[in-house]
Amino acid sequence: MASKGQVEVNIPLLFSQLQLAGEDGDYDWGLELVDKILKIALDDQDALMCKVICLIQVTEYKDALKLIERLSKQAGKQVCLYEKAYCQYKQEKYEMSLRTLEKLTEEEKSSTRVLDLIAQIYYRCEKYQLSAETFQKGRSNEDSQERAANMAAALSYCDSTTVNSILLQSPVSQDTMEQCFNLATTYLNSNANEENLQKAQALLEKSEELCKVALAESDEDSEQELIPIRIQQAYTLQYRGQLDKAMSLYATVLKQKPSNSVHVITAANNIIVLNRDKDVFDSKKKVKLVANEAGLKKLNSQQQGVVLFNRCLFALQMNQLEQCRQLLIELKSLSPNCEITILVESALINREKKVSESSALLEQHMKSNPSSVLLHLTLAQIYLSQGNLTKVREVLEKVPDLVQYLGIVSVLISLYTAMGDVDNSMTLLDSVFRWWKTRKDVSNSVKEKVFWVIAQYKLQHSRPQEAADVFEHLYRQDKK
Repeated sequence: MASKGQVEVNIPLLFSQLQLAGEDGDYDWGLELVDKILKIALDDQDALMCKVICLIQVTEYKDALKLIERLSKQAGKQVCLYEKAYCQYKQEKYEMSLRTLEKLTEEEKSSTRVLDLIAQIYYRCEKYQLSAETFQKGRSNEDSQERAANMAAALSYCDSTTVNSILLQSPVSQDTMEQCFNLATTYLNSNANEENLQKAQALLEKSEELCKVALAESDEDSEQELIPIRIQQAYTLQYRGQLDKAMSLYATVLKQKPSNSVHVITAANNIIVLNRDKDVFDSKKKVKLVANEAGLKKLNSQQQGVVLFNRCLFALQMNQLEQCRQLLIELKSLSPNCEITILVESALINREKKVSESSALLEQHMKSNPSSVLLHLTLAQIYLSQGNLTKVREVLEKVPDLVQYLGIVSVLISLYTAMGDVDNSMTLLDSVFRWWKTRKDVSNSVKEKVFWVIAQYKLQHSRPQEAADVFEHLYRQDKK
């Protein structure tokens, strides 16, 4: 048995070794040392706190939580609240973790580490705007490249208004591969106009360069690390209409046999989209790849919905109606009122020759989701297949912010013209002219093409003065 003098000597020595273990990141050794201390001093608070940290570092979250509860009982109050919340977060008990963090003082809540944890929880709960805003608050306390990259990752799921607002207040530099990659994804997802596509392409190229530099100094597999960048480069090409190049790049990614199942699913899913009805045999093989349950669980609900949607469309294409019904059940459980779910259900009903039921379903959901352009277009397509041009016109006229969709405008003008309703054509074209004239985010070359078509139509339908006004505007713009 150790004497009192030996205990006093041994404990400081063990704590010194424990400090070294922490500095070296050897938490398994740290646990051994803590347990030795606790054999000598059963309730040593410092040792117990160190054990909590060691257990978290070796991912023993359940044991860490038990120890925190023990410490709280001994103290007669809640202790280690941040550590408790972190363990709950790692156990995917997100709401519970947030409730735990609510018990912190206001000063503690505003600390950078707590803000980072809250932001990560919001991200996991798919509350992306809140996540981005919370990372932004953390950056105001203490900026870092990782925090900026995480904020950009959250922004990649936000609308363009949120993206522009937050990036204006808290710009993200392009110093690391992660920052460049996440920023590129943000530009691709929020508003993929030509300007943002160019930004995304440039950022992905820089991300690739930074990745290669970093990997040159390590033993990691460079091709595996480059795979997510390759996928986003292919997606950019796909968005820009360079479909053959995109297909080739996706195929190259799959040939490299990605170790991350999410990358396999993403590339295979996009190949199915590009194949359409051309290469059914290849699409069948890709469907097997995207049906990877373990990989699907790593996707967020929106991404899972897109994969299921494309599988539903492929089943419809193959006339596998029962398969489509089963997939639709999954899609409904995931996103019951999402527009892609409604579109699949409508298409399935329509394929079963229940056209009136299909159109009724779309009309019902358009009442609760009046801003959905896809629902309007799908309903218009059904009426067009029935030859009901009046209904097609009525549906397209209700498309929200109609003037920005030149393709829909073109269809409506054609309908008006076929019906001899030139006055409505002129009214619509005047609205288009006024809206596009004020757009500052559209190049003059694009505007010129739009205005030229408007002027030509007015000339063809005996409105020379109105056409002259448009030509005059074009002349003034050309002189600037």
